[in-house]
Amino acid sequence: MKASLTALAAALLIAACPLAQAASSVDLAVTGSITPSACTPSISSNGLVDYGKISFQDLHPTKLTFLPKTVLKLAVDCEGASLFGLASMDNRLVSSDNSVFYVLGLIEPRKWIGAYLLSLENILTDDPSAIAIQSRDNGADWYPYSVGEYWANNIMTAFGRTLAGQLAPTPIKTASMDLVVEPYIHGQDMFPVMDAAIPLDGSATLELRYL
Repeated sequence: MKASLTALAAALLIAACPLAQAASSVDLAVTGSITPSACTPSISSNGLVDYGKISFQDLHPTKLTFLPKTVLKLAVDCEGASLFGLASMDNRLVSSDNSVFYVLGLIEPRKWIGAYLLSLENILTDDPSAIAIQSRDNGADWYPYSVGEYWANNIMTAFGRTLAGQLAPTPIKTASMDLVVEPYIHGQDMFPVMDAAIPLDGSATLELRYL
C-alpha cells in the first residue's frame, strides 16, 4: 500500500510539473544486529487461564461480575546478559491503542462479553539494582513501572536503571515475575436472549523484543 501511494504521488508531481526530472536511483537500507546470546520466555500453565462454565444466573443483572484473579509465572532466561523487553498485545482488540482492557470475547461484533486486565508483581532479576521500566514508543523513552499497575496494550516492559542521568534498559540474564490476570464479565442486561453458550475468548501475545 505504501509503495502504491508513493508511486501515485510521484506520478501526480510529474504531471503537474512537466519539467521535473525522474530520479534515476533509490536507496535501500537493511539494518539490524545479531545478538551474541538468545533469550527464551516461558509462562506457567502454558499461558492458559480456564474459568470453566459460568452460569448466566450467577452474573449480576446490571453490574460487572469480577472473576477470581489468576496468577501465572512469567520468566525470561538468557544465555548471557542481554538487552530485551516484553510487549503485550491483545489479539482480539481491533485498535492499536494503549488500552488497559483486553477483550474477553464478543457478544456481538462491537459488544464485548467483558474484559481482563494484566499486571506484574514480585519482579526479580539477576541484577538487584535493575527496576522494571516501560516505554510507550518502542524504547525511545522510558519511565518507571509501578508494581501492580495495569500493563496496557502495546507497552514494552524492560529492566534498567538510571544511566548518565537517564532511565534506560540494562542487560540482564534472568527475570521472573507474577503475571496477574483479572477478568470481569458485563451484567446480564448486556447479553441477548441466552439460547446457547457464549465462550470466553481472550487471547494476547507476550512478545520478547531485543533492544
